[in-house]
Amino acid sequence: MKILHTSDLHLNSAMNTKLSAEKAHERRRELLSGFRKMTEYARQEKCTAFIIAGDLFDSERPAASAKKYVIDVIESSPDILFFYLPGNHEKRVLEQHSSLPKNLYVFGNDWTSFSLGDVIISGRAETSPEMFKELNPPENAHTIAVLHGELRDKSDFGGVIGRRELADSGISYLALGHYHS
Repeated sequence: MKILHTSDLHLNSAMNTKLSAEKAHERRRELLSGFRKMTEYARQEKCTAFIIAGDLFDSERPAASAKKYVIDVIESSPDILFFYLPGNHEKRVLEQHSSLPKNLYVFGNDWTSFSLGDVIISGRAETSPEMFKELNPPENAHTIAVLHGELRDKSDFGGVIGRRELADSGISYLALGHYHS
């Protein structure tokens, strides 16, 4: 099974801090095109899943055209299952869309799990001190945890993921978002 994992694309960012209006517009188009190219790559490589670990968009109110573009790209790849975790920038942007593609699965605030045979993809938008105790991954499966936040010693609220709890969690792979390097 092949899985593509990305995060922090920040689509539809204003880009107005250091760029002219024209350059900012060009860069926004490049970011959207980059998402399409990643999806094309996943299709060429015959990926089963495409994980987006937060901050697909740069704000809670991206342009309707940007949301439609993303939905259209996802719908154009029905053989790929998209797993989307809202990040700290966009909250519930896609859930506000009138109809989501059948191949798009959105994680909520608590653990939500999807089974792909012997691979379980579990994610949650909010972190908490006891979150890994609530997960209980099956021993005979490979569990991918999708989270958005920063690694520290101990888990907490506000996007803090504890290394200690993670080490004892039974998770096979952490699909992490929030780090930009």
